[in-house]
Amino acid sequence: MKTPIIVILLILSSIFSANSQQQIPNGNFETWSDDYTLTGWKSYDYGFFGHPITKNTSAFEGDFAVQIKTLNILGTIIPGIISLGNINLSSMMPYGGIPYTDRPQGLSFEMKYNPVQGDTMAFFAYLTKWNSEAGTSDTIGGTFYFSDYITNDYQNISLPFIYQSEEIPDSINIGFLSSAFSPKVNSTLIVDDLQMLNTPIVSTSICLPATNVLSNEFSANWLAVPNATSYLLDVSTDYNFTNILPQYNQYNVGSINSYSVSELSTGIYFYRVSVLYDSEQSIYSNRMPAALPVVAQDAGEINTGGFTAHWTQAENCTAYQIDVARDEAFTQIEPNYSSLEIASSENNLQISGLMQNTTYYYRVRAKYASYISENSNTVSTSTLPTAMVDVKLQKPYKIEVNSNTISIYFDKQNEKYQIEVFDLLGKRIYTNSDVSISQTITLKKSTIYFLKIRNKKLTYSEKICP
Repeated sequence: MKTPIIVILLILSSIFSANSQQQIPNGNFETWSDDYTLTGWKSYDYGFFGHPITKNTSAFEGDFAVQIKTLNILGTIIPGIISLGNINLSSMMPYGGIPYTDRPQGLSFEMKYNPVQGDTMAFFAYLTKWNSEAGTSDTIGGTFYFSDYITNDYQNISLPFIYQSEEIPDSINIGFLSSAFSPKVNSTLIVDDLQMLNTPIVSTSICLPATNVLSNEFSANWLAVPNATSYLLDVSTDYNFTNILPQYNQYNVGSINSYSVSELSTGIYFYRVSVLYDSEQSIYSNRMPAALPVVAQDAGEINTGGFTAHWTQAENCTAYQIDVARDEAFTQIEPNYSSLEIASSENNLQISGLMQNTTYYYRVRAKYASYISENSNTVSTSTLPTAMVDVKLQKPYKIEVNSNTISIYFDKQNEKYQIEVFDLLGKRIYTNSDVSISQTITLKKSTIYFLKIRNKKLTYSEKICP
C-alpha cells in the first residue's frame, strides 16, 4: 500500500510509545553501479538533463557517500530523493520497502546540508506489516527528521523509532529528500553511515508553525518527544541565532510542547528547541519564523478623494504592504492599492483617487525580506462629500449651536439618520448612525467643524462655527 509522507507525519506526531541490529543493505553507501546509480536504493536520473543522485567522495567513513540535489529539469524544480521502496514520481511520495523483521530503538546517520534560501531537507523511516485480512500494510512504527541548517561538516543525527504496535514488522522503508516543502534549485544533501541502533537515543524535536501571532506575542510549537525531561527554547531576531533574546536563551519551558512568547516589539523572530533527557541535551530542532503583524491606526487628513492611512512600525522590516478596498472582506480592492509596497521608513501613506462620500477599508502587512506577516486589523473610514459647506436644500432638521455644543432636532421623528462631525483636518471626531429625534454633541473647543447628516435618500452638509 502506498504510504504518503503526510500520513506518516500524522501517525508519528500523535503516537509516542518502543531487538537485534539488523542493518540496512548498503547503508554505508559504498556500492554503486555507476556514478549515478546507488545499489539497493531507488532513485531517478534525467541523464543529459541532470543527475539528482551522485557518488560523493567526501565520505564520513569508507570511500563514498551519497549526494542528493534539487535540480531544475526543463523548468520544473524537482528535489532529489533516494528510497528503499518505490517512488511515485508524480507526487514524490514513497511506498513499499524491503524485508525487515527487527524492532530497533532507533537509527543514526551522518549528514551535510547546504540549503538554498531557507530550503529544508527531509528524512523518513517507517516499519510496516502486511495485514492479510484487510489487504493492506499496517504501520508498526517509524521516525522522521527535517532540517534547514547549513552544515558544512558532518553532523550526526540520531532518532528514536516511535512504535504504535507491539507487532513484529515485515518491511521497512527509508528515504532522504534534498527539499521537503518549497524546493530550491541546488539545495544539496550529503549522507553517509546509516545505522540501526539498539541503544537509547537522544533525539531532537521538530518545530511547528507559530500560532496566535499578534503584534507583540506568538505561540511557539513543537512535537512532543518520548522520554523528554524538558525542552529548552531559543528565540532570536535573526535566522542564524546570533541575536538570541536574553530572556529566551535556552529557556527551560518544562515538559510542555507549546509556549507563549510575549512582551515583544513588533518584528520578525525565529525559534528553535533542544530536548533535555535528564542531563543529556539533544541537538537543535529546525528553525521556525514568527512574523509579527503591525497595528493599523485610524485614518487622518480625510478629504473628498482620499485620506492618510496610519499604522505602527515594525523593527527590521524591509517594506510594508497595504490593501484598500470598498468592502470589509477585501473582495473589491482598489487596483492601485492591492499589495502596494511602502518603504520600511514610513508608517503612513496618502491614499488618493477614491470616490467621494464612500466608505473604504484598509489593512497593512509587514514584509521581512522573504517573510510576510499576517494582515493587520482592518480600519474603515469614509471620504467626504464634494463640498462641506451650507446646503440650500430644504433640510429636515434644525441646529442650535452654543459655545461647546451642537444640538440637532429632526422634523420627521420616524426617520433614522447618521450624524458625523469632522474637524478642520478632516478627522472624524464623532459618529452616530441611529438618531431619530434629536442629538446633542459636546465639542472640545470652539473652532470650525463640518457636520454631515444623511438618511437613506440624501446627505446634508453644514459648516459649524461655535
